[in-house]
Amino acid sequence: MKITEYLLASHAEASQPLKDIAGIMVDTGMRPGEVVALRRMDVFLREGYVSIPGGKSKAAKRRIPLTDRVYEIFERRMQEVESEYLFISEITDRPITTLKTGHMAAVRRSKIAYFRLYDLRHTFATRFIEASGDLVTLQALMGHSDIKMVTRYAHPTQQHQFEAIRRMQARKSEMKRE
Repeated sequence: MKITEYLLASHAEASQPLKDIAGIMVDTGMRPGEVVALRRMDVFLREGYVSIPGGKSKAAKRRIPLTDRVYEIFERRMQEVESEYLFISEITDRPITTLKTGHMAAVRRSKIAYFRLYDLRHTFATRFIEASGDLVTLQALMGHSDIKMVTRYAHPTQQHQFEAIRRMQARKSEMKRE
């Protein structure tokens, strides 16, 4: 799978802050622009979430729980970065404006097939659904105003589909015995 290859290759090939941004995206489903616009005041480590103060729609304003990896990334960045923003440009004290150059360089160095950085959002959605997450919760986490949009992001594998039917059949058999 391209994304898994990228995540493995990124440890060796991606530069910072791309490694951190990719890790946050794949664990939270955040948009790249949402990640790079994060400020210290948006991260609530003690409470275990990051706040997205606004975005493309009313639904884009949300709180996203932190995985252990994302918690560690934010904790480290808050110690290392002196700016109000956690992902600043090397030239200015403002948020990074593009990730394309770094992403393309990491893909090229790792020698994997090209994919869009935004595909990490799709990976998050697929993993969430495969972990038995529901579409309504996924919609809220990803900041979509329409549930139809969520179905464009989650791409369960054939193996996951077969396992889901097996679980359903097992549950049906349990109910018959009761």
